[in-house]
Amino acid sequence: QLERQLAEDRSLLTSRRRDAPARHRSLWDVFDHSWERLGPDEKRALPLLSIFREGFGLEAAQAVAGTDLKTLLNLLDRKLVRRAGERRFALHELVRQYAQQRAEDWLMETARAAHSRYYCSLLGRLTPDLRGGNVAAALEHVQANLANVVAAWEHAVKQEDLAALDASREALDHYFYFRGRFTTAVDVFSRAFGAAEAVEQRSVEPVHRRQARRIAGRLLH
Repeated sequence: QLERQLAEDRSLLTSRRRDAPARHRSLWDVFDHSWERLGPDEKRALPLLSIFREGFGLEAAQAVAGTDLKTLLNLLDRKLVRRAGERRFALHELVRQYAQQRAEDWLMETARAAHSRYYCSLLGRLTPDLRGGNVAAALEHVQANLANVVAAWEHAVKQEDLAALDASREALDHYFYFRGRFTTAVDVFSRAFGAAEAVEQRSVEPVHRRQARRIAGRLLH
């Protein structure tokens, strides 16, 4: 029933049940029924998996949501997670919205931080290949995870996480260069530079100011 409802209803699930139109209330009821049938591991995992944009792999699910393969397969069997290519998974957008409304704020904030760390670290690991080791494969990897990479970078900017931005900046720079996305690169790195500049201005210790200044310089390189 859930799979059929998702296929038929493409409108966004933006209202709570009592305020929603009849067709949304019906779909929400289906989600509620599916939710009540989940075990504790699945109930913990599904809201955390809603952090992901588009597809994600098992490694990412483990690092960000603490989700193992068994739990993912259980959610897959219940049509709450779907296949998104070889060894990749995704949530239907309506499921993602429902799951986010089931989440506890503090837990989601923890997951957002883990998501940002994971994808910024991923960019760091891809840097040698993007320098020339295996450019084509690295570009494909970034492209497959681009929505998550962008969300991770934006979170790092918002949190002024200069270590994450510095670790991932070169890979992102290479990606924009090879894809010819120069205007996007200017916008992305300018906002990151603003975060580094803000940290520098607030820092009391000279060593912290110098570190922020160095990172700011690399972000504009």
